[in-house]
Amino acid sequence: MKALRASLLLVAIVVALTPACGGTTTPAPYTQTISGTVSVFGSTYHPFTIPRSGQMSLSLTWADPTIDLDLYLASPNCTLQLHPLANCGVILSSNSTVGVREAIARTVNSGESYSIWVDNLSATKATNYTLDLTIQ
Repeated sequence: MKALRASLLLVAIVVALTPACGGTTTPAPYTQTISGTVSVFGSTYHPFTIPRSGQMSLSLTWADPTIDLDLYLASPNCTLQLHPLANCGVILSSNSTVGVREAIARTVNSGESYSIWVDNLSATKATNYTLDLTIQ
């Protein structure tokens, strides 16, 4: 009988302390990597629907620092061509002229849709790239 009481008391203590110890857990970040190629002085489109709400970080990387790539997050209706930018509903952009990385961040909600565009400003070189997307 003493052993049963001790077991029940232990269970009651564990249950009582669980919320105080941070009973809620933070979901793991959503991550996705997209590889692609962008042609000489061209643009490549990637549709994307947000799978969960949170803070989205989108990073574009490529190998050749002599190539200038730009990253755009646009309206989901922008699917045929990026330019002219004013007609595409660009929401965010990263367009540095140096380096091999562009990045943007935005708070997003589950179910939202976007057009992700990679724009190559090189008149002589096509290139491969990687898009890394994280939602925390």
